[in-house]
Amino acid sequence: MKKLLLIVAALLCVSAASAQTIKKGTIVLSPSMTNVGVNTFSYGPKEATSSEKATRFGFQATGGYALINDLVLTATAGYNSLKAGDGDSSLSVFDIAAGARYYFVPNLFAGASVMYVGGSLGGDTKISSVNLDVQAGYDIFVSNNIAFEPSISYDFGLSSKLGDMPCKFGGLNINLGFLFLLK
Repeated sequence: MKKLLLIVAALLCVSAASAQTIKKGTIVLSPSMTNVGVNTFSYGPKEATSSEKATRFGFQATGGYALINDLVLTATAGYNSLKAGDGDSSLSVFDIAAGARYYFVPNLFAGASVMYVGGSLGGDTKISSVNLDVQAGYDIFVSNNIAFEPSISYDFGLSSKLGDMPCKFGGLNINLGFLFLLK
């Protein structure tokens, strides 16, 4: 445990020494592995008490353009696979999103995006959802143009359907990725 803390402290020191702003006109690419965690969702009428837990793993790629220093407009595409309940049910979804990211201090960002998710449950039941995704993260630069990017996000389900039933989606996501700056 002490070694892990020393490694994290060293990375933070290196990152602080290489802190930088995202300059106007910079193109940002950020592929990431998304969510090694648990999502919960309920289905049926609004007062429904039926719920499932799901383990989710996915991949997302985000691209963006800095309109002004530290403000990046983003577009995202991704794929996620979920295993629900006892593992017998599976859900495969694709998502697209548009949003923005703002760097408050060098390397620390917060952002939000509107996301459309579509897919199928077990291959025959269709799912669709519009979500608000809010996120925060920290860029640990290992060179002038490359950073390791851990982040956390939460999806608020705005309008979702599982087959013909309304449902509510929400999920805490832990993301591990990289940031590439193309100047």
